[in-house]
Amino acid sequence: MQSREIVNMMINDVEDSIKYLCGPNNNDETDDIKTEIKKLSDNDKIILIKNLENIIKYILLNEQIEGFIDNINLSDENRFNLIENAIYYIGRIGIKPDVELLKKVYNQTENYFIKQNITFTVLPYYVEDIELDFVNKLLNDSIFEKRLCSWTIAFFYNKSNPYEYEDNGIDDCEIAKKARINRLTLNNEDDLNIEKAKAFRLLDLIVIYLFQKTRGKNFLTDTEKEIISNVRIDYDEYSEQKKKLMLDVKK
Repeated sequence: MQSREIVNMMINDVEDSIKYLCGPNNNDETDDIKTEIKKLSDNDKIILIKNLENIIKYILLNEQIEGFIDNINLSDENRFNLIENAIYYIGRIGIKPDVELLKKVYNQTENYFIKQNITFTVLPYYVEDIELDFVNKLLNDSIFEKRLCSWTIAFFYNKSNPYEYEDNGIDDCEIAKKARINRLTLNNEDDLNIEKAKAFRLLDLIVIYLFQKTRGKNFLTDTEKEIISNVRIDYDEYSEQKKKLMLDVKK
């Protein structure tokens, strides 16, 4: 199925959308779908985000949603993929999601990947209670640390199932590193993509820091070290607590 057909399906056919979203995705596939989502009218984007949020309410929170089919039987794997994919695309529509819904799911779930996904989804809206909670877990929980590194490599290298791959500390992660280094070079308000760069700044620094812990002091080139040293962390959108944390991670 072509990416445009998938997007149209997610707008117009919730039942078939649920079937599609039950499968795992990789970076190449999601990039194509994100491209098509950007082309949507504002009205279609509103319909899309509402449909995806309703899927989460219905499947995960057991809320009754008008028009949804009854008795959807899903395996644990399919249920996880469905929620994971719905949250992912909610964060790529360009419309502010139902933050309170995502907070509710974040606080309710014990699943690392769903917590990670929600964190990435709310970053552009500076929901710092979620962001700082997740970062604290990354810095203080070895399981969270390894899962972030593993998922990052698996997603960027299009592993068949990014949720099962485990980072061994030596696998190539250059693509993932460079994506974050490139964002860290954006410091001026008129830079292209500066809004996403600002939103992801703390997590970009954290990912690089965690990879360096396992790859050693030669993981970063001198140029990359200079980029990190000079990265701007004083934007008005950041709390003082977040600025201090970024300063600590930079060191």
